Amino acid sequence: MKSPLRAEAQELLREARSADGELFVLDTQHTGKWVRVGQCNYAEGAEMRHRYLDALQDLIGAGLVEAAGGVRYELTTPGWEAAKEL
Repeated sequence: MKSPLRAEAQELLREARSADGELFVLDTQHTGKWVRVGQCNYAEGAEMRHRYLDALQDLIGAGLVEAAGGVRYELTTPGWEAAKEL
């Protein structure tokens, strides 16, 4: 990887690797937006939700994750490679 990723972004990569490369941004009126990867919901409190949403944006900006339609995101080839290095 070109630059170190924050811990939350690294965690999302590791979890996505175990979840067939899929990440989701879910949204409810009660909770707001949050990231879900596999069985992990990063939705416990506003701080957690924002930290992991920001981490997902970091991964998108680094070209490691891309939008796959609707609420679904997926690892790119460089994303898979980065996840394997963790």
